[in-house]
Amino acid sequence: MNRTWICWVAAGWVAVAACGGATPRGPVLERDPSQEVSLAKQAGPNFKVKRTSHFLIAYDTADEVARQLDTRLEQTYHMVFQFCEMNGIQARWPDRRLEVIFFDKRAAYERHVAQLGVHAAGTFGIYHQYTNRSYFFNAANDEQVLKLKAQIAESTANIDNLERSLRQMPADGGPIEVQFSDGERFVGSKPEVEKRVAKKLDQARSDLKKVEARRQTYCNQINRTVVQH
Repeated sequence: MNRTWICWVAAGWVAVAACGGATPRGPVLERDPSQEVSLAKQAGPNFKVKRTSHFLIAYDTADEVARQLDTRLEQTYHMVFQFCEMNGIQARWPDRRLEVIFFDKRAAYERHVAQLGVHAAGTFGIYHQYTNRSYFFNAANDEQVLKLKAQIAESTANIDNLERSLRQMPADGGPIEVQFSDGERFVGSKPEVEKRVAKKLDQARSDLKKVEARRQTYCNQINRTVVQH
């Protein structure tokens, strides 16, 4: 069987795009109903199938999530051929749509590719040569991403509570007692309590920035995953 595969790293997209030049145009791919039926059968009964100009995607995610994936796939597809054209590399245009199965959950992704004999732990997507398909899952549902999102939500709620405490603090008429979300109790005059709350607020904002930076770093690692077919 003739196989065509494209391999490119997302981090390289900007560098290629900055070089300019017209986007290479390949042949218009006709719809192949038998290909769609075959992919749907392999993916399972809960999957929808959508076509783009160059990809056939079976997915069980929300439609918008699948749309974001197909946008990235098409961008990668065109950037690869543009790179090849600019560097005098001969590349053969596929004569049928490249197939992708896109899972909403990592567990379903790992179970499916395990049936292909692939150990997918620690991956965000694979290309399987014998089926000539790519397999991905919705990284927004990755366990680490969900943990970071929960930490961000907790930090944001803590900041909201601290800001509310500052706004609702009574007039200075004696000692004021406050209890923070970490369990700390503080008693003092209004200026002392305001100072303590402000310090806690600064720390909470700093913690939020750190967690958000960790989330962004992790997402960047995902985005640098090779999209291949």
